Amino acid sequence: MTSYFEEHDCNDPDQTQTTAADAANTLMHLARLLLEGGDLGVHWGAGGGARAPPPPAAVTAVEALVTTRVADSGVSPPCPVCLASLCGGLGTTLPCAHLFHHSCIKPWLQQTNSCPVCRYELPTDDPEYEAQRREKEAEKERLHRVQVLHDSMFG
Repeated sequence: MTSYFEEHDCNDPDQTQTTAADAANTLMHLARLLLEGGDLGVHWGAGGGARAPPPPAAVTAVEALVTTRVADSGVSPPCPVCLASLCGGLGTTLPCAHLFHHSCIKPWLQQTNSCPVCRYELPTDDPEYEAQRREKEAEKERLHRVQVLHDSMFG
């Protein structure tokens, strides 16, 4: 059986891009990287226009998460990672209140620091990332205060 990419006759993505077909081949290369678990940071790192992927969650933050046995009542929603029922298994709740199988969310948080459902970010052990996150939050708060002031004057 041929792969999706062979079926669509994709060219080598390292060739010079000159046509719309070549641009489509670049997209196919991106899809291939994603399907094969490729590291986009290597290809789109600093200077490439895209930011690096977020670091893993801090070990202390993962250890502090609440893990409980989910009741075997048959009413529990599925785990958002594996889509299997949570009933009767160990469940871990993130601070955003989303519930996952403990065995599903732990490897996820070893790769990235965010909830797979809502992208709530847990703390990391990366001081540079944490400084950038604090700067983004401060800018968001500043913009909110400006909007509140504007609304109070003109609302």
